[in-house]
Amino acid sequence: MIIINRNEIIILKCIKQNNSFSIIKGLGLSYSQIALIIQNLVENGSLEYDENDIIKVTDAGIKEITSFDNKIADKEQLWIHPKYDKYTTPLNPDIIVLPSSKKLKNSI
Repeated sequence: MIIINRNEIIILKCIKQNNSFSIIKGLGLSYSQIALIIQNLVENGSLEYDENDIIKVTDAGIKEITSFDNKIADKEQLWIHPKYDKYTTPLNPDIIVLPSSKKLKNSI
């Protein structure tokens, strides 16, 4: 298994789903950088050209995508999700809460 970074995964997903490269351009990559990444992916065996010179994702590329997605899913499970049942409802804006007099005397 070859280590692939996030930009390469996004390019693999775009090619697999026949999406526009405007997504990749939105990441700030130039066309020459995109071409170099595609060239590296072809050399690594994640992409290949078919008989009509169309780029296709290979089985190794699909494995890289699923491996990356599983790592992301594992990280999301490590997040501590907020406990919504512990929240109290906000007070009505018409209610004014004053501090107790003991706290006022001590702070002066």
